[in-house]
Amino acid sequence: MPTNAQLTTQQAADHLGISRSTLVKLLDHEDIPFSTVGRHRRVLLTDLVAYEENLTRCRRVCLREATREAATDGSYFQVPTDTATR
Repeated sequence: MPTNAQLTTQQAADHLGISRSTLVKLLDHEDIPFSTVGRHRRVLLTDLVAYEENLTRCRRVCLREATREAATDGSYFQVPTDTATR
């Protein structure tokens, strides 16, 4: 698919692996840019890829910080007691 392809909201949701209603919320919050064709929203594939990359980058930063905090407070290698018995 060409990177400048315009996707319907359902196609964009399928690409991200989320529901259409969740995608519409992201569009309404302006997390992902879109254009309108008549009454219908269209999302560029390049904007979806940029959103995915940004989300991945943010997740990695959060995981790194959580790991750093756990290592600092000494709980990094401790197994939580509520899951140790399962």
